[in-house]
Amino acid sequence: MRCKENEPLILVIDVRRNQKRKEKLIYGDLVLDPDTLKMQWGDQEILLTPKEASILKLFLTLPGKVISRKEILENVWGLREEPETNFLGVHLFHLRKKLADLGLGNWLQTVRSSGFLFAKPGEVNHGA
Repeated sequence: MRCKENEPLILVIDVRRNQKRKEKLIYGDLVLDPDTLKMQWGDQEILLTPKEASILKLFLTLPGKVISRKEILENVWGLREEPETNFLGVHLFHLRKKLADLGLGNWLQTVRSSGFLFAKPGEVNHGA
């Protein structure tokens, strides 16, 4: 009988777990699955770290828009001030390398004195 008392609790936990599932983000043929941390281009798949996936998710929600270092630090790490280390640069370096492995190395660009731009070549919206 003790198992039956726990069944509704297990059901509630399972329902909540399913509600937390995130949608896949798609930009062109690039797909990011935030649940599995996998980035997919065609039949190629690359596993990202949680921070790389969070950075890419931010870029995919605002494709073609320049995003400042400050915006990335606030949205991904919850920081309001620029840290003294270059950990953002390190994460961006690794994300760029993984994008390059898919043939998308030119999709993530540095915009001097402004921030970073993620866009398919030819789809740029610097002012937005």
